[in-house]
Amino acid sequence: MPCKLTIDTGASRTVVSSQLISQFLGDSAYNRERINLLTAIGQRIPVRGEKEMELKLDNVIYLHNVIVADIMDDCILGLDFMRNNCCEIDVKQGVLKCGQEELFMEGALPGNVYSIKKIVLPPRSETIVPVSLPQNVGQVHRCVLVERVNNDLPWKVARTLVRTTDVSGVRVLNLCDREQRKRHAGWYL
Repeated sequence: MPCKLTIDTGASRTVVSSQLISQFLGDSAYNRERINLLTAIGQRIPVRGEKEMELKLDNVIYLHNVIVADIMDDCILGLDFMRNNCCEIDVKQGVLKCGQEELFMEGALPGNVYSIKKIVLPPRSETIVPVSLPQNVGQVHRCVLVERVNNDLPWKVARTLVRTTDVSGVRVLNLCDREQRKRHAGWYL
């Protein structure tokens, strides 16, 4: 069952939503041992039980014992799973590594792109600029949201999703009354 995982290094256990479980598996078969589950502020969360489940992250299936509880998230990936599977979180790259698997996390920081050719931006115009992402090891097939926040520049970059393996086009707006020239390829937007 596809769902969104919330990575929570403050959660000692992995928890799956009871709604998600009952939607796909019915109200059956979980171990109903007495488990107390508390939020970070000490509030009790109703627990339905425990269940051994297959969690598929990208192409790998992990067999893991999870708590089934009444939570808002689909699944909270806790430290128990991360320790058992030697997971690492690379916050800078927005990557969760589990062994050899790399999963790119939503909410990662916007990326920088660079132009792949010389560009002339006519005055008061919109131009599609061919761009590429810098290739870093382990970033194959990654998508990054490009969003320029530097307001000091005479041009603006439209928000665009760029894939690392492709050359993409990004809309660049020249708001000045004079043209902007970039005499060489490789300038960062």
